Amino acid sequence: MAANFWASTHNSNWLQKAALLLQEESAMRLKDRELFSVDELVRIRVGFAQFISTLAKKSNLRQRVVATACVYFKRFYLRNAYRDHDPRLIAPAALYLAAKTEEHTVQAKAVISQVNAMYKADHSYPYGVRDLYEYEFRIIAELDFDLLVFHPYRPLTQLCSEIDGMKECLQTAWAILNDSYRTDVCLVYPPYIVAIACLFMAASVLDKYPEQWIQRINVSARDLISVVRTISDLYAPASVQQTGPRFIEKIHRKLQDHFSNKKKIVANDGSRVQLPVSEGSKAAVSRTVEPTETNYETRVNDVSRRLSIVSRPPNSPKKNSKS
Repeated sequence: MAANFWASTHNSNWLQKAALLLQEESAMRLKDRELFSVDELVRIRVGFAQFISTLAKKSNLRQRVVATACVYFKRFYLRNAYRDHDPRLIAPAALYLAAKTEEHTVQAKAVISQVNAMYKADHSYPYGVRDLYEYEFRIIAELDFDLLVFHPYRPLTQLCSEIDGMKECLQTAWAILNDSYRTDVCLVYPPYIVAIACLFMAASVLDKYPEQWIQRINVSARDLISVVRTISDLYAPASVQQTGPRFIEKIHRKLQDHFSNKKKIVANDGSRVQLPVSEGSKAAVSRTVEPTETNYETRVNDVSRRLSIVSRPPNSPKKNSKS
């Protein structure tokens, strides 16, 4: 685990490769266009970030867990299509995994219970605890086991304490930062740039004249303007990113119909199930498994073994097998 952002996998494996990853995402979104419109794809991105936030509040999880879960969710769909993996399952699975990563664990049964309560008014939730466990490990694999995420909250707090007159802006900037996870800025820009952009927006709203201190900060003006514009689009009155209940319900019904049909096709096809594999994943392989408890446990044990190998200290001796 890296002690600082610049030496972390967050920087080396994700931000420095952001352009390549966004190209993979473009291929995935092109595949999703067969099922969803461009506006619906935007609303899926924004709506499920809000879904994660609402579910976390009902589960008494802190904001840092929400932020990590949103990053996991977005990273997963950089390499996967919405039509292949139901975001209604990926969102709670990402939150469940993020709660473990941030050491604020919650029981899987409690997560599924809260999701069931959220869907009760519309239609029954089609997934259970076993599905949550299975996709927890799948998300870990798709993230290449890079679970450590750096967030802009600490840089934002430091900026407000070090810059004269900015402490009054902390609450507003914090709220803007929370909203920023409904966009993709966390996938493209370092945390300190996002923090500066949120503080700049808060200072502008509160008439604190941010131009007086922004010029003294060594940051790319192009990056700062890009982040500010991206987050500002969330608040535009006619923005497609405004996800009202009517639009969310339409998307949920489309997801329900699509994945219900996929289950019917699998059921009519016999006992063998073809697992969807991400096209852009580094370890993408074609595999077929039997839908039995034995194979489910085998997959879980295989991922657990890979996790133990990754966490083994460098040059650690392997146990000698008995002859």
